[in-house]
Amino acid sequence: MHKSVDLTELDLSIVHALQLAPRAPWNTLGEVLGVDHTTVARHWARLEEQGSAWLMAYYPAWHDGLCRARVEVDCAGGAVDAVAQALVHDPHVVSVDLTHNGGDLQLMVSAGDLGVLSRYVTDRLHRLPGVERIAVHPVTREYADGRQWRLDALNAEQVRQLTAISPAPHGGTVSPGPEELRILSVLGPDGRCSWTQLAERTKVSAATVRRKVHRMMREGTLAFRCEVAAHSAGWPVQVLYTAQCPANRLESAARELVVLPGVRSVAALAGPANLAVTAWLRSAADIQQLEVRMLRRVQELVITRRSVALRALKRMGRLLGADGRRIGYVPMDVWSDPVCGGSVKRALGRVVRIRAP
Repeated sequence: MHKSVDLTELDLSIVHALQLAPRAPWNTLGEVLGVDHTTVARHWARLEEQGSAWLMAYYPAWHDGLCRARVEVDCAGGAVDAVAQALVHDPHVVSVDLTHNGGDLQLMVSAGDLGVLSRYVTDRLHRLPGVERIAVHPVTREYADGRQWRLDALNAEQVRQLTAISPAPHGGTVSPGPEELRILSVLGPDGRCSWTQLAERTKVSAATVRRKVHRMMREGTLAFRCEVAAHSAGWPVQVLYTAQCPANRLESAARELVVLPGVRSVAALAGPANLAVTAWLRSAADIQQLEVRMLRRVQELVITRRSVALRALKRMGRLLGADGRRIGYVPMDVWSDPVCGGSVKRALGRVVRIRAP
């Protein structure tokens, strides 16, 4: 296992454990890790305070017609910073990367349906000062969205124990009702919120909210994701690929690519390229090695573009500093109308600043 830049082995083990069992009690995590539970809780509190790691909850994109798209944005000379700072505060833009190829900025945009996505692109992006070109690539299916990525800090037995205590989703299509949305609004910024706090803030009993959360997890309508600052964990290179694959091989190709080391997300696209892959790597030299592995796995694959992220500005609603650590977040209010409902203005007032950039 490669060493991280400034996280301890215990830090990495705690993050890996929470990737597998995000709501497990501290005493359970301590038993599996062989450390006192107060030590585990203390280390996690420090990681969160520093912005080195965080745990979020969100509504998976493939449910209930939720629409996502990868969007490339080219900006006028000298306008990239201003455009980026405007976009990171939009609730529909869940991720923003500054890149060197395939657009100055690459966005992941989520919306309640195709109509909302269309309004966001036409009435928000196209009217934003400094934007010169926009290319929209709708996501038709997500095979992996980042939460499946693991730090590989635990041994096989520890992984087995933690996997066994977390509800496995069976993939439903249930839409979130008002109570479920309230749960999402609380767990979104703090996936480790206690059952008591969650019950108080959602106005139901602790037993009821626990039952609802476990049901949502089983249905796949509530996903948890434990993230880490890439540079701090020793993964400083982020590369984004688009590729072309025969339609009759797309499903099997995606399954082959998802398991490759470093690969975080794989999605099917509607566009000239029908597959998108993102990966975290240890060094720039690993880019070629990853491509070799990809082509060995899927011989029909044609890589149409590769872009290295010069900087990640936002990831799944979290604002990131220059060092990749979390400095704030914008609630992912993807169901609201981006213009008529004034969600952009509302979101600007809801940005939570966690620490200075």
